[in-house]
Amino acid sequence: MEKISVAEWGPDMQWTGYLQEDLPDKQYDFIATGKTYRDYTPLIECAHQSLLDGIILNGSTMLKFSKGNQTVTEDRPRLENDEVMLEIAASEVVVIPVRDPKSPKGLTGLTELADAIAMGVPVVMTRNELMPVDIDARGIGTTVEKNATPEDLYKAIAKARLIPSDRVRAVSQDWNEALFREKMLTLFDDLLRAGKK
Repeated sequence: MEKISVAEWGPDMQWTGYLQEDLPDKQYDFIATGKTYRDYTPLIECAHQSLLDGIILNGSTMLKFSKGNQTVTEDRPRLENDEVMLEIAASEVVVIPVRDPKSPKGLTGLTELADAIAMGVPVVMTRNELMPVDIDARGIGTTVEKNATPEDLYKAIAKARLIPSDRVRAVSQDWNEALFREKMLTLFDDLLRAGKK
């Protein structure tokens, strides 16, 4: 008899990057921090058309928008992870626009989702059945379809920014690294016991 068990990974809520004090005030309508398998073109158009303030951190490239105008394009050393958390904290919404959620790389964006939850920032994300947290069902964000237009993204950002930070952060109580670790230890203990029979 086969048994399938799932251990869902989540943010490490003891990590100092999530525990920083003196967080900045909100400066951005949105932030996007991923560099793998992202489709930023509609988000850039959304920022321009909707006159948004935002930031895209794509590896060593940083794009900033002020009232829709692209103000900074830098090739620079990547920000340290705790610096990225400060930028997330300064944002109303985290946007995770994935190119093709049904591809083999479809789980891309998981770290960004974990960071958003840990920092209590609502999410706009390309619909992806592989993600372990249904942001719509949990009330912590809004999904968009693969070919979302700039208008679709703007509506999703406007909707998501109304979600309270406490509701987003509360998801970390049942989706975090400590629970993942406990589940993995239990699974390994079960396997060891089964192997001794």
